[in-house]
Amino acid sequence: MTESRRYVTLRDYLRVLRRHRWLILLVTLVFAGAAVAYSLRQPTIYEAEASIAFQDPAQALDVLGTPVSATSTPEVRAAEGAVTVLQPAVLKRVIKSLDLDTTVASLKGRLTTLAEAQTNFVVIQAEGSSAEAAASLANEVARQARAVETLRAREGFEETARVQRRALERAAERAGDADTLSRTLAEDRVARIEALADVAQPVEIISQATASDGPVSPRPVRNGLLGALLGLTLGIVAAFVRDSLDRRLRSARQIEEHMGLPLVGSVSSDALGKTSSDTNGKRRLSSLDVEASRILRSNLEFLDVDNPTRSFLVTSGLPEEGKSTVAASLAYASAAAGKRTLLLECDLRRPALAERLGLEPRPGIIECLAGGRPLQEVVQTVASDSLLGSNGSAPGGEGDRDRLAFDCVVAGAATPRPAELLGSQRFEELIEEAHASYDSVVVDSSPLLSVADTLAIIPRVDAVLVCVRSARTTHDEARAARSALENAPVRPTALVVTGVRPGEDAAYGHYSYAYAYGQQRAR
Repeated sequence: MTESRRYVTLRDYLRVLRRHRWLILLVTLVFAGAAVAYSLRQPTIYEAEASIAFQDPAQALDVLGTPVSATSTPEVRAAEGAVTVLQPAVLKRVIKSLDLDTTVASLKGRLTTLAEAQTNFVVIQAEGSSAEAAASLANEVARQARAVETLRAREGFEETARVQRRALERAAERAGDADTLSRTLAEDRVARIEALADVAQPVEIISQATASDGPVSPRPVRNGLLGALLGLTLGIVAAFVRDSLDRRLRSARQIEEHMGLPLVGSVSSDALGKTSSDTNGKRRLSSLDVEASRILRSNLEFLDVDNPTRSFLVTSGLPEEGKSTVAASLAYASAAAGKRTLLLECDLRRPALAERLGLEPRPGIIECLAGGRPLQEVVQTVASDSLLGSNGSAPGGEGDRDRLAFDCVVAGAATPRPAELLGSQRFEELIEEAHASYDSVVVDSSPLLSVADTLAIIPRVDAVLVCVRSARTTHDEARAARSALENAPVRPTALVVTGVRPGEDAAYGHYSYAYAYGQQRAR
């Protein structure tokens, strides 16, 4: 049998989130708390910004009357300037000017430069322990960057002027006074370049930094929200990873697909181990659980329409899956429907009905099969107040009280050979006698995967009910139970899901208890 897909509808995803909601909440809170704690331990940092503009040195020659073409675009100059600002030559001057006790590498870590798009502007961002320190550092970096670039540009103009003047002198020696006009123009051009060596200003401070109103770090609120978002994401991932690694069957759809059987009813987790006969009320079934057993009985009437079923074997794959609870509840529901009902406890290895129903533990089936006692001598009568009307009377009057009770045969004394007794001719005769005396026979048998007792009983009954406990039975266990049924004689077989938690899966039972009982709003 192929494994069913875990997540088919939106409800499947919501089911995982609801089931693992505490895990998701825990991870979210841990990450949010860690982010806030980390933020509070960080030093307070302020930030300030100053802006400078890098001019093209060729523009200075053009202003002085020497036409030249631009050597670069504003974007290129801004990109180159953003690198220039963080050069060691600039940062060393800043350290000396502000008398900082730091290194060039450490200072560079407190600075960020950004080249603004489509302009020649460079934004200098500086960090400091106070707003004033950050503003002072940003402004000083801007001033020192201007100073370094100005010195570099003026030295370049001086070198250019010297080279051109030497070339002019050599040309004058060769030409003599032949071309006085050309010499005059050349001398004028050299003089302009020499003038630039004194006035060139390739970097201009556009805006100075001012002290900010508050720190940029730490930001515990923002970091806490980011941590919570990260934790929520990881928590959801962890929930689905944990769910995917969980081999247990948790939804009605999964159980139906793995077992390949129709779902005819469900039993809530609160109903497991309870009955409808306890007078102290501690282990009494609720009205909702009683109604669920009636729905189960009604659904079984349509299990095989052509061949009405009168006897049902109730089993499970493994112990503690609620089969005895289902068997007793089905017997109650059958009696409530006015049928003469017999409940046979054929789980001879781990009997439980005598204690739950308040019956004598013996005589029982063992005495009937091994001791030869007739069926009527081992039958005990069970009456349930839950089968009566809301006023304590039977639906048909006081005379119907006895009719609403059902008979039960408990397991009896312990035996070392239960499989042999259940497979004997005497057991077959006992089942035939029960069919002749009762309208409905419910057999509580041993688990399929534990012992072979149940396989010997299946040929004697009309239908089989398999109980699978939600959130406990695994994929492999369900598959093994299905394989065991396939090796048994063919009988109409249906599925009952047990251990259902309220609101866990709306598909369980396909029935709304709130609708059935008309639950009123709180007033």
